Amino acid sequence: MSSIYEVDSSFTKAKEYINKAIKIHKKNSNSLKTAISLNAKGNIFLSQKNYKEAKKIYSEALELIKYDNNFDAIATKADLNYNLAWAMRNLQDYKAYDYQEEYIKFQNSKRDREQRMQIEQITADYNVNTAKKEVRLEEKNKMLEAQRTFWLAGIIGLSIILSLGYWLNINNLKRKNLALKLSQSELLQNQNIEKLKSESQVRILNATIDGKESERKQIAEILHDSVSALLSSANLHLQATKKQYNGSTPLEIVKTQEIIQEASHKVRNLSHNLMSSVLLKFGLSIAIRDIAEKYSNSVLTIDTEIIDLRRYSQNFEIKTYNIIQELINNILKHSKANNALIELKEESNTLFLVISDDGIGFDKTKINLKEGIGINQIDVRIQMMKGKFHIESSANNGTKVTAEIPVIDQLEPNFV
Repeated sequence: MSSIYEVDSSFTKAKEYINKAIKIHKKNSNSLKTAISLNAKGNIFLSQKNYKEAKKIYSEALELIKYDNNFDAIATKADLNYNLAWAMRNLQDYKAYDYQEEYIKFQNSKRDREQRMQIEQITADYNVNTAKKEVRLEEKNKMLEAQRTFWLAGIIGLSIILSLGYWLNINNLKRKNLALKLSQSELLQNQNIEKLKSESQVRILNATIDGKESERKQIAEILHDSVSALLSSANLHLQATKKQYNGSTPLEIVKTQEIIQEASHKVRNLSHNLMSSVLLKFGLSIAIRDIAEKYSNSVLTIDTEIIDLRRYSQNFEIKTYNIIQELINNILKHSKANNALIELKEESNTLFLVISDDGIGFDKTKINLKEGIGINQIDVRIQMMKGKFHIESSANNGTKVTAEIPVIDQLEPNFV
């Protein structure tokens, strides 16, 4: 609630709610959550350009978790040091450089821990896959042994029948039955092969999409956390250098500052394009409203009806956000619609999504692979999330897309 009021510039209300949160965390003796809430409170004063009060609050929060070195505490220290450096820079207190260095140190420590966790997860996945392969190999050997036993028994039986010379017509009938069984077995085998190919293609496509999302998020984090921080540090050094001149500042220093500021602006924009900062900070509900507002124009109006949404795991929110963004892109590119509606709600731990428009629609039976590749990716992604996906559309009757996605790793809101 405090973050929402801060975005709306209702700073009094924002302070009221964050103070309640701080009081609750202090009562529960939770130093880390108290520090996180103090960070949010400092951000409110930073938004009001009350740098002195912001500095005081950030320093108080850092003192609370000074000796706490778990993963979440390190991430919080990094945020606090960065915000404190910015406040002190605006107060022209150049001890800000020390806090800027602390921020970079904590960010590097946080990234090292994340990489170790990823390596451990990859190792665990590899061990599981190896065990599965061994089980499959054992099952295959058992099947081959059973087949050898079956054929051996058949050959012995056939030899006995031929040697006795009874009922030639019965022998022919048995041969026909054997051929029929072989044909059925071959058909079943082909069906299993096609099923495996289809499942393999789904896994490959899903892995490709996951890889792209992970890569975009990693690049955005590097741009925001490292490159942007270095540019800010360089700008602080130049600002300090300008103070050393009694007369006019050399033109080269002024131009260098302008170039650094322009580069910082472009890095920030690129970071936001790669991964929505609104989604990461405020969650799925506000991010979807942001999409609707951003893409609406004089030709197309996009409305939203969002009910009972909360914060979820970051991975789940990113996947769901990308699905909705791809569907909205399809409306913008192909529908020629005047109105669109995004409906989103959670019931019984399931996310229900409906996106409809009054555009020209399309004939689903005539859509080719090239035109439908985006829809195919969405369908695969929802399948991998154990969800359901359905499209209703026909020529000149608009399009309605529905999806049901089970909520995975549901989390309470986090303030960053």
